[in-house]
Amino acid sequence: MKKKEEMRGEKKQHAPLRAFLFFLIALLVYEIGRTAGTLAVGLLSGPLLVGMGGKGAEGLQDGLMLLAAPLGGAVACIGVFGRKLCFGHWRQEQIAPKDGTERKPLQIRMAFLVFAAASALGLNLLLALLHITQQSSAFEEVAAVQAAVPVWMGLCIYGICAPFSEELSFRGLIYGKARSLFPPAAAMVFSGLLFGLSHGNLVQAIYGCILGTILSFIYEREGRLLEPVLFHGVANLAVYLLIDVWGLGMRLSVAGAWFLCVLLLLMAVSAGWMCYGRGRK
Repeated sequence: MKKKEEMRGEKKQHAPLRAFLFFLIALLVYEIGRTAGTLAVGLLSGPLLVGMGGKGAEGLQDGLMLLAAPLGGAVACIGVFGRKLCFGHWRQEQIAPKDGTERKPLQIRMAFLVFAAASALGLNLLLALLHITQQSSAFEEVAAVQAAVPVWMGLCIYGICAPFSEELSFRGLIYGKARSLFPPAAAMVFSGLLFGLSHGNLVQAIYGCILGTILSFIYEREGRLLEPVLFHGVANLAVYLLIDVWGLGMRLSVAGAWFLCVLLLLMAVSAGWMCYGRGRK
């Protein structure tokens, strides 16, 4: 009995170190998968696109590499952590299970989509109006690459591949582990912080921290990855189509941009309250 108690005590004592190593390994696996996917497609697509030439070929290659990055990250995480992603203890015991099988009313489902789109657009406009986007050359480089991608490919990358890969890694894996160590609120912030910092520039770090915390909250309330993936995809597409493709920010005066920003953020809060306020699931 004493030996068992001593072993349990040692496990508890080393739990923070094991958790730190888990988070580190998970992030490394995800980034290695992303890098491997990008390099593989870059090497394979280069010779095939030589004949095209011009910006079209460059944009297509950038798009293929952006497409391969999240897919590589997802494949790496599934390959290394597949059992834990699919059958881990947090999926059954620690993430709140979905309550019942009733379909949500149409107005709640529509409010969920508004919550996603309004949050993303409002935050992006706010960061631009506060001149944070202009202070990050790394973000400007990323934005330029994203703008050069063919629209049909951008829809696939930002609407499907990136949300699936990132939610699998940061909610299904990182948040799941954090949820077993911290209270839900702390686990949400921690997951969001790692998600933001993983983007590698100031603008996306701030935006990612906020969005990642919201996504962790949704995962906690829903108990499955479907809703975070959907929210993430809608948020990405709203920003990509309206800001990157259509150029929403360039079409507004400063006063108009502030008005729209405040309106969108109010809409996001209202829609979020409709979906999850007063204990709704």
